Amino acid sequence: MRKKFLSIVALGILAGALCACGADNSQATTEATTEAATEATEATEATEEADTSAEDDEIVYMGGLYAADGESDINLALFRSSGTPVVIVQEGSNIYYGEFTTEDATLEDGREYIKFTVEDKVYGYHFYDDMTGFVVDQDGKAHESKELDESVARDMQKETENGLDESADDAASDAGSNEGWTYGEYAYTGDDMIVKAISDYVVNELGKNYEASDVTIPNPIVIAKDDSNKDDILVWGLYWVETYKLEGDTLKSMAGGGYPGLMHLKTITDGKEYEVTSFDVVEDGANFDESAKKIFGDKYDQFIKADSDSDARNKARIDIISEFVKNNNVPATKVLDEGWDPIELNK
Repeated sequence: MRKKFLSIVALGILAGALCACGADNSQATTEATTEAATEATEATEATEEADTSAEDDEIVYMGGLYAADGESDINLALFRSSGTPVVIVQEGSNIYYGEFTTEDATLEDGREYIKFTVEDKVYGYHFYDDMTGFVVDQDGKAHESKELDESVARDMQKETENGLDESADDAASDAGSNEGWTYGEYAYTGDDMIVKAISDYVVNELGKNYEASDVTIPNPIVIAKDDSNKDDILVWGLYWVETYKLEGDTLKSMAGGGYPGLMHLKTITDGKEYEVTSFDVVEDGANFDESAKKIFGDKYDQFIKADSDSDARNKARIDIISEFVKNNNVPATKVLDEGWDPIELNK
């Protein structure tokens, strides 16, 4: 509406300039008309740029893939809509979109990928350093893929008929809505005050990226620490966060993700406690490897080893959830990840 209004204003300015001047003032008329038209055009272009910027701030394209092996017609696009990660998958005439849950998975040939669920449909993807990769169809078959052009992704976005905006609005309206949940929020109960500060940050800051559910639980995997400078304590690690919903005796994983990087902390309250002052997170996509090497430095190999050890990461997650369940009297005996068998919690 704003662009259309400015176009009408531009015509009005132009018409006004023409009517205000007589035949004896043709040169002045021409100059006034030209100036008015130029100002109107510049105003229109400025508004269009502002509109585009606002739209980009709202729905940011993160990257995508399309199957290029001739055996599948899957297009996959990843966005961030008002801070919420969303995905669009187009396969043939079908299109699925919305927030999604992810988990690590491995193909039969040993290749690792991200498996995700959207609208009860299970797909997967993996990006190579050059932004090509492969997509995994609902049958679990991988298809070599190329980078999806943003223009195609934006067309897919339009096909959802503003679905991404609605998804973000739903997430915002649901924020903090855990009615019926009476077991409290997650709180670290261990003795390591640095881990406590990191856990609080993961829940309160990184947890904002996901739709609110019953409880948000962190899983910080510390790789290395340098506390020689109390005003800038450095902690390298893999910082995972997931939201869970209690269904019967099962905590169902709803959403989550991992954030590898470097936490900066400082001491507070006379050195008895700590707080996170900033977080250097490894970039996604084509810059992942370069960014990880820059942030982790000589600890890069440790990072790669920890990042690939999904068994150790999952064991740590179950230990943390089990401790939370025990301390808060949550009537849960197992955890469920979409598409997998339930995992028993520690007794």
